[in-house]
Amino acid sequence: MLALRISINTSLLNYIDSMKKTLEELFANASPQDQRSASMIIRVLENNNIPGFDYLEFKQSLEGLAKMNMDEGTAFQSAFVTASTLGLTKTKLIQTADHYIKIVGQEKQKFDQAAQNQINKGIAAKRAEAKQLEKAMNDKYERIKKIKAEIDAHQQRLEKLRTELNGAEQKINAAKQSFENVYQEITSHIKCDIDKIQQYIT
Repeated sequence: MLALRISINTSLLNYIDSMKKTLEELFANASPQDQRSASMIIRVLENNNIPGFDYLEFKQSLEGLAKMNMDEGTAFQSAFVTASTLGLTKTKLIQTADHYIKIVGQEKQKFDQAAQNQINKGIAAKRAEAKQLEKAMNDKYERIKKIKAEIDAHQQRLEKLRTELNGAEQKINAAKQSFENVYQEITSHIKCDIDKIQQYIT
């Protein structure tokens, strides 16, 4: 049994050393429109990668073992056997997985705040201007008909603002939804792995 474990460890270590997978490949199940948000989050994970063998390296090991047609439980256990020879414990594995969830969560907060700032600075100002122009139009229609030319100019500006407003809202909402999709998928994936770590690794 010991010889088998040593053999498995040696094979896996050689396999891990030869792997050139990036985090993009590990989380490549994002839809095409979500790739930009996925790349953003992945860069953050890479920049906050804890030195040494932790959850991210463990995840890479699992991806490699998946190519060897191992069943899931055996893959988790085998990856952990190898990781334990590099100093990784189950506690550290779960702690580092939680660390990356927190990192992604912090990035989501930053993104949400940036999106809100864009709304406050851009869309809110356009919406306020649109309301002011609508009021100006109503006032002018009631007071004087001969300023129709001015009202027409306001109408054109209002239509332009509405078009810009709709376009800006759609763009920000699409970006928020894209980021939310990637955030949900990655955090769900990590949490699922934590559950499986709890299930398969003793």
